This record gives sequence, structure tokens and C-alpha cells, in this order.
Amino acid sequence: MNNLLPLFVVGCGLWLSFLGVWGRLSTFRTGSGAGSAGEPTSRASAAVTVKAKVPTSLRIKQIGGLFWFCMGIATLWFSGIRDPRTRPNSWTLASVGLFWVVIGVWEFLTTVPRRVRRQLLSEENGRLAEIVTQHVEQAFPEGHVGLVVGAIAKDEEILLGFGARQVRGSQPPDADTVFEIGSISKAFTGILLAQRIESGELELDDRIAELLPEGWSLSEPAREITLRHCTTHTSGFPRLPANLLGISDVFHMLLGGDPYRDYSEEEFRNALATVKLTCDPGTEWGYSNFAAGLLGFVLATQNGTDYETLVTSKICQPLGMHRTTITNDDWLREHMPANYRFVLNLGPASFGLKSDEWQLPNHLAGAGAIRSTGRDMMTFLKANMGLIPTPIDAAIQRSHQVLFQERADRAMGMNWIRSFESAISQNIIWHNGGTGGFRTYLGFTEDHQYGVFVLSNTAIVGVDALAAGILKTLVRDQGPVSLPQSMATPR
Repeated sequence: MNNLLPLFVVGCGLWLSFLGVWGRLSTFRTGSGAGSAGEPTSRASAAVTVKAKVPTSLRIKQIGGLFWFCMGIATLWFSGIRDPRTRPNSWTLASVGLFWVVIGVWEFLTTVPRRVRRQLLSEENGRLAEIVTQHVEQAFPEGHVGLVVGAIAKDEEILLGFGARQVRGSQPPDADTVFEIGSISKAFTGILLAQRIESGELELDDRIAELLPEGWSLSEPAREITLRHCTTHTSGFPRLPANLLGISDVFHMLLGGDPYRDYSEEEFRNALATVKLTCDPGTEWGYSNFAAGLLGFVLATQNGTDYETLVTSKICQPLGMHRTTITNDDWLREHMPANYRFVLNLGPASFGLKSDEWQLPNHLAGAGAIRSTGRDMMTFLKANMGLIPTPIDAAIQRSHQVLFQERADRAMGMNWIRSFESAISQNIIWHNGGTGGFRTYLGFTEDHQYGVFVLSNTAIVGVDALAAGILKTLVRDQGPVSLPQSMATPR
């Protein structure tokens, strides 16, 4: 029995640690870590400080940390390290005890709540600010540095900045702070395609091979791929071009480098000519930056321009999104925050590993090259929700329509993902994004009554669960509207 006691104690510690980690992973997936709204927040537009609340999963992790720490101290005490002759294994026991102490301190300190700076970036709306702030408070211990969050509930909206532009900074990101929005760029590409469909210039079932520049070609299996396949992730293309990442590129990326920095148009052309499909086109869903980048490239080429010029002239200018761009300039560099691939929070102290900015070349830009601000993303969200009149309304709404039913609760529009959320009994139309140092999300309910976006300058922690939690709370708080039967079922 005495021999089993150490195993039992160690098992308890491992179980507590597992529960804490599992709780955090569950929060990332479902947003279940968000609870009811807390105390009313300040109505001042100046930056204020709120204390991050610790969700149950992190409380369990704290208890696990204390457990390991106490076990380590006890092991060190009884190891006999002061007189090794009395215990032959004293150095081994001491090493184990020291390891447990380090694990315990790390587990505990990474869950200590921090003071979170918050700045109101729009007109005050007390209830919306409460909901958003309460969710962000619970998410911050997971490792965020800076966030900009926009939320819309029926005829009300709020824009808030949280945290800081850099680790150990004091200034929250504002409405003009620039973030790499990553794969939310695909939603822009979908709208560009919808515009060409609306105008009659292209058809969804036009083959990509016939739209490539002269002298370009696709491998034999890929020649039947259409615009529809590319915009619904059913092309059978791999996630990335086979010749994008060599061994040195992988190491460069792990060290925070830009994996796209040296990927030439000639390499892209060769990748198309030799691409191997993972399935027959139109039969299976498989997320592909390669196919989305190709779609953006084809649309720009057909228009006789590059992707940035196309998205600026066809979407950003009509919507008045004047700070949404791809190319770096002096204003953008001044307003871009530090961005981090990894952040370690040890109580009040934080440490971060920075990432290079990602510069996707023109031939892959449609997959994730766009940078934008909270102010512009609020405009983009409202345009997609139909809350403001725009000259491209028809194309925007067309881009949301179902083109491929992946499974019962998820379908694809023109690069938009449509997920049925049983908690609110309707579909959410959304896309997320991630680059080396940024994570983003933008989504709204199909009834166009509720929407949210989150921009983060930390890549190690996702924002999907945070955004989904806010969105669900908005619907529950204000009550769902009556939906047509077709909108109240998965599709």
C-alpha cells in the first residue's frame, strides 16, 4: 500500500492539471468559459483598468499548480539531500522535487489574473460594454496582449480596445490600430467573385484552367476545377502549394519568420502545373489557402490588375474603408502594434516572442494578405449585416448564399462559413484568420441582428471562442427575433 501512495498522489496532480488544460481547450472550442455579465463598466472614453476574472478551468489549473508546488517542497524536504549517505537516491528525489516546484510555480503564475486596460472607442453603450468586457476579462488570462472588439446588437453598437499594443505596455489598441486579418481576407475575395457573377462576366462553373494567364496551366487532374470549387474549399487542392515550405523555411517560420516572404510567381506557376489533388473536385471539403489564393489571383488577372488594387477599388473604396490595405506605408507602420507568436504571463510580468509581419505575394494575397483596423472592420461588419446602404449590397448578400453543404450543421458560401448554432437556433455566417502574430474573427447571425469581430495581436491564443461567446450572450440578452422556418434550421 505504501508503494502505491506516491503513484496515487502523482496521479491526483496529473488529473488536476489535465482538468485545467481540458477546460481551457473546451473554452477555445466552444466559448463555454463565458458566464453572465458582471459589474457595470466605466462610461468614460479614456482608458480604464479592469481586473481579469479567472474562469473555473483556470481555477482548477491554479489548484494543480499549488498541488505540484507543495509536492515538490515535500519531496525536497524528505529527499535527504542534506545527508546523501542516508539515502542513496537523494539526488534523484531532489531533482524530481525541484522539477515539481518549477511546474507548480509555472502553472500557478500563468493563471494569475492581470489588470486589463480598456478604452472605449465609440459612443458609450452600457449594456453592450458590460457584455463584451465581461467576456474579455475571462479570456485575458489565457495569454492575450491587445484586443479590439466590435459588437452589434440590433440597432446598437460598441467598439472597445483592451490590453496593450505591446507586452508590458500601457496603451490599449485603438480604432485605428492596424491588424493583419489573415484569412478574413478570403471573405473579401468571395465578395469580389460575387461581383463578377452579379455582373454576368463570370459563372460559378467556369473552369479555372480557362481563366489563367496565357502560358499557364494546371495539372491534368486539376483541369476540371471551377470557381465554385475554389470558393467553397472543394477543389481538392492541398492546404498549401507543395513547393512553398522547404526545411529552411520551416525553421524560419518557427523562429517567427514570414513563410511567404520569398515565394515567387514562377514557383506558384510551377505548383499549379504539378498540383496533386487530395480528392475529386466538388466531392469533399478541404480548407485550402492554395485554392483561395488562386481564386484571388484569377479574379485580379481577369480584371487586368493586381489583387490589392482590385480589392481596394471594388470593396474598400465603395465602403469607405480607407485604412484597409495590403502594402506597408508610413501610416500603417506607425499604427501597427507589436505582434507575438508566443506570450508567457507570469503573474503581473509578461514575456513575448515577436513575429515578423506576413507579406503574402500577389498570387496568394486573396487567401490572407489584408490588414485593417477596428474602425474599418466595423464598417465591413455592418455592410455584411445590411445595416448601411452600399453600392455593392447585392454582391455582398450573394456571397453569403449556400453553395456547398459540408455537413448537416455547416455549409459554405463564397468563402464564408455558415455554422448552425443550436444555442441560438440559427446560422452564424463567419470567418476567422491567423498569421504569425495575429488572430481574428468576424461573424454575424443570419437574421442580421447580431454581429461581432475580434482583432488580436497574439497568435498563441485563438479568438473564436471569445467571439462566439459574445455573440451568443448578445442574442440571449436581447432575445432572438422571429425567424422564418428556413433560417431556423441548419443549412
